[in-house]
Amino acid sequence: MEDLTRNTEVQELKRDLLSLDSKDENTRIDLNKRLIKRYPFLEIKGWNASEHSDFSSTLLDCMPVGWRNTLGIPLCEELREELIRIDPSLLNKYRVSQVKEKYGSLRWYADSYSDQMEDILIKYEDISQYTCVVCGKINVPIFDDGWISPFCIECYKSHRERIWGNNLADDKIESLITEEPNLTRDTIVEISNSKGTVKRRIDFSDTLRVLGVNPDSLPTIEKILEARREREEGRD
Repeated sequence: MEDLTRNTEVQELKRDLLSLDSKDENTRIDLNKRLIKRYPFLEIKGWNASEHSDFSSTLLDCMPVGWRNTLGIPLCEELREELIRIDPSLLNKYRVSQVKEKYGSLRWYADSYSDQMEDILIKYEDISQYTCVVCGKINVPIFDDGWISPFCIECYKSHRERIWGNNLADDKIESLITEEPNLTRDTIVEISNSKGTVKRRIDFSDTLRVLGVNPDSLPTIEKILEARREREEGRD
């Protein structure tokens, strides 16, 4: 994965996305044009695929703002690199049908041209589960107050007050946490085909470094699964 800190264009896109005033229509449209120029698959088109959008939004706007600001550009950049690696012409052929949040996790429905592309999306889906949907802080708890979402504590308090109009005591807020921060440095997926089931490890390390997280500070997926088994056995 390219060192994004050395890519001036990418850094400018990230900076302008973070500082964007959504009410400034001209600035928003200019930024969206630049995003779509580098990542053509972000363009939202009408029923007629040959018609261009009005650039008022991109598929990144389908993400919660915290995910968009923290994960959006790195995800698009990894997909772009993989498309170019396979065949540069795919950059303008790759199609994304839908981007959304579901059960507190990012969903990115699109064409797939390689195992690596699938791994990229699995990786970002995992990371999104522990990324605050408001501020983008990584490795935060998962809350369930009728809607499962990852929040940092500070953003959850503000969210709760804004949505429900009340303040909760810290112990009550903690009771709504369904899972503590448990982001791992990797994951293992099982792929089934005509030849059987194959396990594949997906390493998050390079992406985590781009996101400003030291992968060595995080456990492996095996450590988390082992801890869960021990807790379940302790309840028996």
